[in-house]
Amino acid sequence: MFVTDTHPFIWHATNKNHQLSQRAAKLFDEAERGETLIYIPTVVFWEIARLHEKGTVELPDTFTRWAGQLLKKDGFAELQLDIPMIAASISYKFNKDPFDK
Repeated sequence: MFVTDTHPFIWHATNKNHQLSQRAAKLFDEAERGETLIYIPTVVFWEIARLHEKGTVELPDTFTRWAGQLLKKDGFAELQLDIPMIAASISYKFNKDPFDK
């Protein structure tokens, strides 16, 4: 199982797999076939909804319908953040983007 960040997920969802590494593209393809599981944090959905609202990201349907259809697939699941996860993320220092934590 894997967890995605916003940009790789958007690139996959908008058929821009050329933006992904070969490994990431392979994992998304496997998730589409239900062969692996990719968790999508709630905050990633929030960011995509905001980008769609601004017109920065074009989705094939409304955000609600698009997200609902995606989550019906066996290879994708929403990862809801809880207090222990948020607390653990505070210690991550790999870059300055708070959403990457």
